[in-house]
Amino acid sequence: MMSRITDKGAKVTLKINGQWIAALVIDAAPASSNAYERVRLRIAVKSGLTDKWEIGDYPKPVQAYRLRRRDTTIPELDGAVPQPEREGMR
Repeated sequence: MMSRITDKGAKVTLKINGQWIAALVIDAAPASSNAYERVRLRIAVKSGLTDKWEIGDYPKPVQAYRLRRRDTTIPELDGAVPQPEREGMR
């Protein structure tokens, strides 16, 4: 059975400034309009200088419809399901 794209730990991509970025879902919550879910992400960007993955939390929740499922594995990102710093989203 395939998990939902907004499930905690789901491997996804997000288009930022015209570039697809690898990400992992930290958590999701309904938006105020309940028309979509707002999703918090941990993202990975390959550094051109060190050729290593730089991992960090995306600074703001994104709308779930902007996400696409990711089939590739990035051990530095996918190694552990992240624990949210706070309960839910505001």
